Amino acid sequence: MRPRHCGWRALLPALGVGLCVSGASAAGAQDYVAENGLMYVKRLDLRLNKVAPADDSDGGAQPAPSSATGNDFHETPIELRALSAPLDDSRDTTRIINGTPSKEGNWQSAVNIVIKRGRPNRAQTYDIVEFGCGASVIGRHWLLTAAHCVFDHKLGGLKTVQWVKAYEGSNQLRRGHLLRVSEIHVHRQYMVTPDEQYLNDLALLKLEKDATAPRQKLALGSGLATFLAEKNMATVVGWGNTDTSAYKPSPVLLQANVPIVSQQQCQSLYPAVGQVAFCAGYPQGGTDTCQGDSGGPLFVAGNLGEPVQVGITSFGRGCAQAKYYGVYTNIGHFEQWIRQRVPDATFAPPPGQQPGSSPLADIAGAMPGGPPAPHGQVNVDIVQVSCSGEIGQKAAQKAVMRSANRLKVGACIKVVVSSGVTGHLKVLSRNADGRIDTIFPNPHSGSKQLGATDGYVRAGSTIALPGVADNFFYSISAPLGRAYVIAIVAAEEVGLPKIAAAHRGLASRTAEEVNQELAEIARQINVHPRAARAIGTRQYEVVN
Repeated sequence: MRPRHCGWRALLPALGVGLCVSGASAAGAQDYVAENGLMYVKRLDLRLNKVAPADDSDGGAQPAPSSATGNDFHETPIELRALSAPLDDSRDTTRIINGTPSKEGNWQSAVNIVIKRGRPNRAQTYDIVEFGCGASVIGRHWLLTAAHCVFDHKLGGLKTVQWVKAYEGSNQLRRGHLLRVSEIHVHRQYMVTPDEQYLNDLALLKLEKDATAPRQKLALGSGLATFLAEKNMATVVGWGNTDTSAYKPSPVLLQANVPIVSQQQCQSLYPAVGQVAFCAGYPQGGTDTCQGDSGGPLFVAGNLGEPVQVGITSFGRGCAQAKYYGVYTNIGHFEQWIRQRVPDATFAPPPGQQPGSSPLADIAGAMPGGPPAPHGQVNVDIVQVSCSGEIGQKAAQKAVMRSANRLKVGACIKVVVSSGVTGHLKVLSRNADGRIDTIFPNPHSGSKQLGATDGYVRAGSTIALPGVADNFFYSISAPLGRAYVIAIVAAEEVGLPKIAAAHRGLASRTAEEVNQELAEIARQINVHPRAARAIGTRQYEVVN
């Protein structure tokens, strides 16, 4: 496989060993107790968390340091224009209480967590043994959740937290890949007002080992005016309460769509929130998050209809009550706080202000004003792996993956695609010079991990490119600058298989040629407007 000019090259055994980049790992956190006596940062004793994590495939190895992990990376508007489909003014009237189960494979960054508190002394009766919340994967070993899930002013902040478990990769409550939390970081301005409004309600959970779920894109702070425009349709997900009369957590992940509420309306009900939070919901109620959904994500649509997390479920008066909206922590407001602690977090811009004609948007079914991912989801991530001359399954199993927003020339990587849609997969790469390559399907890729048919993926599947059976690696090459990967999954009726078959191999083409190809796919969608399909993107910077 010959080198390409798209930020990628295939590294075959004959080409030797790729570069192994070095860097400094983040320093371990120190327990932090403020002057008021409350603990805001705590390292957990993993000996108290008796259940060992599953899928310990790295043999306990420490993650390889990522390269050039600057804190100021953010995505830029994708150059293939988005948001061309007409607005669908129909709305989801279901509720998370008695709501709609999400499809397996969707919302893969959403996880459920279980927290256990110890009893400070036997005289106190308000001890909580175990309770649950939601969270999202925002870095390879970081989760984002609500502060009030782990922090209790009456119990000294974090002082009584014994352990936290997280479950990823399944729509089932407390099922899937189990991860242990090693550190908790709560925003030091978190507070509860006398009338029980939560302010600065966010916390970070550091994982003992890397998550396998894709990193969730977060809302860029400079784009909040667009992301949080009144009446934008958002999606909330969670395993929380399904009964307003008693606490009954949902055994499966539920979802519902709710509109963003103007800040003026929000502050008329919750005057203390200012800019640190926002409201979403219907004035007549009926659709809302509830107890147990706290800490979970609220998504809005990104450039191509992709889910971008703009909120964290925080609080509200009751659940799904008329005249009272749910309140969500405003993630973009805390962009710098998150960046300082999670170098590989990704912040994405809002959709373009003026909808235009875009084949990519037509394929995704993106709609101005949301909701996100109307027909399905595809998540794309780029992870750095240890370069090795011993290419093959054994070496791939030993490779330690770490996500990165900046990659040095010569670094070895994998592209990880998580699909919530059943269909045919095509992966494109675009470099800083505008060159576009088809990196999947290609003649060197095995097809066993994708199903019986070459390039066919099933909903809920996660695919690493190259796979363990593939006899090559990808490594980063010049030119320097911004590059991105586009993954498209489409059903038979969308027409993607014909296009994919016509461009096997790492075929380099111009942006105009790719646009013509995508336009051909988009023209076929009009016959099947509800066909399952989705587009995912991931950007990165190529550096020396």
